[in-house]
Amino acid sequence: MTRGGGVLGLVEKGFWLGPSVAGGDPSGDETMAEFTVELPEELVVELGSREALAGRAKQALVLDLLRQGQISQGQAAALLGVSRWDILDLMARDHIPSSPLTAEEAERDVEVAERRTETAAVHAGG
Repeated sequence: MTRGGGVLGLVEKGFWLGPSVAGGDPSGDETMAEFTVELPEELVVELGSREALAGRAKQALVLDLLRQGQISQGQAAALLGVSRWDILDLMARDHIPSSPLTAEEAERDVEVAERRTETAAVHAGG
């Protein structure tokens, strides 16, 4: 991994994309993902330590996966090594709905809304 020339390696201590375990280190059959992000060195310095920046990038990625419905709240909490309550706080901060609808739930909500609309129209004399 190159550290010079503004290349920031995000495979720093504490940056691991897998279930949280004691000490944040991978164990067992878990796999690790490794990637780098290129940023101007001035920006890296401005944003703080490489470890802090790696943690920030990891949190942003995990929350984006959660927002897209690709992982669950429990998985997000495990990946970030935080409690389910902490995940709810992070979700609120980033305006991520706490219970995304499945297709079936959305259809049921639409059906209920249509029935209510029809009932209201009947009672209104329409």
